[in-house]
Amino acid sequence: MAITALEKSIYDKEYRKRPYRLKVQRDRQLQKYGLTSAQYDELLKLQDGCCAICKSTHPNTDRIKYFPVDHNHETGKNRGLLCSRCNRAVGLFKDDVKLLQAAISYLERYNDL
Repeated sequence: MAITALEKSIYDKEYRKRPYRLKVQRDRQLQKYGLTSAQYDELLKLQDGCCAICKSTHPNTDRIKYFPVDHNHETGKNRGLLCSRCNRAVGLFKDDVKLLQAAISYLERYNDL
């Protein structure tokens, strides 16, 4: 008896939530950045268990249960751990300090509207 696409989708979703799968996923992701689980845990401890920008103690994503590793796309060097929102925001600003400063100036100029 063949399973339906919906049944497979439900099974796959539950499978990915298994603790072993979460560990494998995390270790594979960390390996891309040259980090071990112990190094990641130490970095998170140095950041007081929160995002380096907004200080959230939650990674702000349902898909992954740990903070993404932020890194410089040109040099490949790790900068820190960010929640998914801050990580995406930095990426959307293309890691450009001048662009981020312009965004800050814009928000400050219109802060009281």
